[in-house]
Amino acid sequence: MAFGKQVKPTLPLLGGWIAQHYGYPAAFVALGSLALVSLAIWVGYGRQTREVCDTRRDELAKLSDVDSSALLP
Repeated sequence: MAFGKQVKPTLPLLGGWIAQHYGYPAAFVALGSLALVSLAIWVGYGRQTREVCDTRRDELAKLSDVDSSALLP
């Protein structure tokens, strides 16, 4: 995902800032909860992607019966 490429470099900055102002336990909880949220998003989109890929695979299986010479002029 493009979102990960944009957010990943800022996490050490965010963790350092939180640890400096609120302490190490707060930084650990904040970054850990961010990781759990991103995992939930990843799992949710994984299910959706899997369903789309299965549908596409079924459509392609139907096309395998078509003679490819009939598709070209």
